Amino acid sequence: MSVSRIVTWLNRSVRQWLTSPITDDIEVLYLDGVFLRIKERGVKKRPTLFAMGITTDGRVKILGFWHAWSEDAHESQAFLQSLWQRGLKGSCLKVVVADGAGAISAAVALLWPEANIQSCLFHKMRNLVLALKGHPLKRLIITDAKMIWQAHSKAEALRRIAHFRQKWHKAHPRAVRNFLRDIDLTLTYLEMPRRMWSKIRTNNPLDRFFREIKRRVDPIGAFVDRKSASRILFAIATVYQHDQLRGNDRNRELPHATFDKINSAHF
Repeated sequence: MSVSRIVTWLNRSVRQWLTSPITDDIEVLYLDGVFLRIKERGVKKRPTLFAMGITTDGRVKILGFWHAWSEDAHESQAFLQSLWQRGLKGSCLKVVVADGAGAISAAVALLWPEANIQSCLFHKMRNLVLALKGHPLKRLIITDAKMIWQAHSKAEALRRIAHFRQKWHKAHPRAVRNFLRDIDLTLTYLEMPRRMWSKIRTNNPLDRFFREIKRRVDPIGAFVDRKSASRILFAIATVYQHDQLRGNDRNRELPHATFDKINSAHF
């Protein structure tokens, strides 16, 4: 198959996928973004938002992506609205997991009022580690922060938060203040069935997918435009989704000849 035919097929397939109906059986919804270099309005890294869902019977689904011009909350809201319009009404949705979930709270409350919001605790800890870079008490502060999520109930976690604030707020006021902002959103999992705790505390399912994206796109460098980025992302997502349905933990490779043609087509 020629490159031009692959491009035409991919463009059509991307449009169909991004507008296809979503079966309303999603129990957990993960939201996060990956930065890509796209040559529009100047070459710069721009966020592409992704949504991944886990169905009531445990299947993983990549629901779509959204090329954003910035990290503005309006971009996230527009993406969530598009998911709702495609059929994700939230009849089975129990929790939405996101990095910095506070920014999307209003949109989630409007579209899926019965769903809980869980902020990714891994991202919360990562931000604290970065904020404490070079601080002599960094290791002790990080150790105490981790203990918050060792609690077996929300009441106990809140007591640990109060203790952490009292003990460390003078050591690094700004880092502690930022760490504790919206920290209650990282405790949502404690109010959910214990069987769900491990899969909703963090955005790990999406992070694993993002690692595969970065492995594939790093050799490309910068995309000519959003259409070229969409073609590659669709190809990666299709293979990853196929792999998940087969229950294989290792991502299957696209046939080398096919992926080489898709790679060349991004220009």
